Amino acid sequence: KMLVTLDRTQLLSSFEGNIFSAYEIGLSKPAPDVFLYAAQANGVKPADCIVVEDSESGFEAAANAKMTCLAYLPDEPYPDEKLFGAYQFHSMNTLPTLIGL
Repeated sequence: KMLVTLDRTQLLSSFEGNIFSAYEIGLSKPAPDVFLYAAQANGVKPADCIVVEDSESGFEAAANAKMTCLAYLPDEPYPDEKLFGAYQFHSMNTLPTLIGL
């Protein structure tokens, strides 16, 4: 699914060699394993990572990994108790600013 999505958005070449999934790692979200594996593979401390997620299990996985999470919720605000500390944003146009680009 990730390959199809990245190809459709013409972002696949930007992520080649850095695509990780729970199928490879063994545990899926809300376990933090895939996020921690990606950080380690890139030589980055979890505290220095930003996760962009759109699901409750992803928000929880990022929190479990001790990573900053940006919760992409385009349709409506989400209850804070289900965000696990993630910061909500509602338009991908704001993402570059949120990550400091």
